[in-house]
Amino acid sequence: MERPDQPHEGSAADIFVSGSANDYLVTGLRDPDSEVRARFAEAIGLFRAYLTLPYLLDAVVADPDVRVRDAARRAARALIPPDEAPTPSVARRASQLRSARPSGTPLKESEAVFALFNEYVSQRMNPGRGPTEADLIAPVTRCMEWWGHYPADDLGEIERAALAAVKSISSFLRIPDKSAGVKYLSFQAAKNRVEEYEALIAGRDEKEA
Repeated sequence: MERPDQPHEGSAADIFVSGSANDYLVTGLRDPDSEVRARFAEAIGLFRAYLTLPYLLDAVVADPDVRVRDAARRAARALIPPDEAPTPSVARRASQLRSARPSGTPLKESEAVFALFNEYVSQRMNPGRGPTEADLIAPVTRCMEWWGHYPADDLGEIERAALAAVKSISSFLRIPDKSAGVKYLSFQAAKNRVEEYEALIAGRDEKEA
């Protein structure tokens, strides 16, 4: 698959609302060739294709090739406005000790997302009195970017549960309302993931008490 043409120097950023442009870029992120995936991640940042951001963040966290993860991370930072981006931190090398990571930062971001998500769940029975799906997008995006600094194979049980819950919420947010059945199932899956994380935290607290 060829790399998309880059925008002309000085041209306005292209924001693709829907359709083939987004589909093309997302397809490139799934190419079996890691070099192609890295190029498409870079292209998403260059084209400012904001609606592909959830798929780009998946690549930040889950792509097996470090070059693709790095390219996706740079592109994600280009798409997230500075006032919504997390405080920069140094990416941990795989050879570093686990304790060298910034202590608890992704978990704190995740817990803030879960608190907001639980408020959203509560207000669904009483619309207009709590956060909306739109209110979840920026916190979930920030949280996924934080988790991108931490290789998934080096996470503990609670961290893995937190990451799974945040990714499940992200998946729920990207499904359009018109896909009612899938939307409902993804909402239930996100609730279950958050509940699993909270059960692990409760069990840990009981052991430490």
